[in-house]
Amino acid sequence: MSEKEIKWTAPEYEHFSKGADWHWLSIILAIVIIGIALWQGNFLFAVFAVLAEIMIIVWGTREPEFVEFRLTKEGVAIHDHKFYQYADLSGFSMRRLDEISSELVLTKKGQFSPHIKMLCSTSDFERIKDFIHQHLPELDYEESLVEHLGKLMKF
Repeated sequence: MSEKEIKWTAPEYEHFSKGADWHWLSIILAIVIIGIALWQGNFLFAVFAVLAEIMIIVWGTREPEFVEFRLTKEGVAIHDHKFYQYADLSGFSMRRLDEISSELVLTKKGQFSPHIKMLCSTSDFERIKDFIHQHLPELDYEESLVEHLGKLMKF
């Protein structure tokens, strides 16, 4: 007998620990960019660089919140704030990130923000994959350059 819904709780995004070296490198890089902007007389860009560095530091130290995900026969619910019907999705992809966590990627129909990523436990990998496969086709998913750079920069 198939399940009616699957629920799990996971961090809203994959978190990378950032040490003091990461923070110092970020600050030094920002100082260099601000220095070049001031040397060129581009004060607006210097202000932008200061604000951007503040945001990088704040977002870089922020811990992810835990979110409840639900797969139902009608669609996918994220933290009771967003609901995506299967008719609005073109497919899914799943991959194991490590021994503990996996990632479910849903592809939306349309061009703007086409992917929805959800972390899940690797122990639930097959159960989630079997359930969602009843409603959506499995697609190939390749990370974009921006996603690769984000992981390289520990974001």
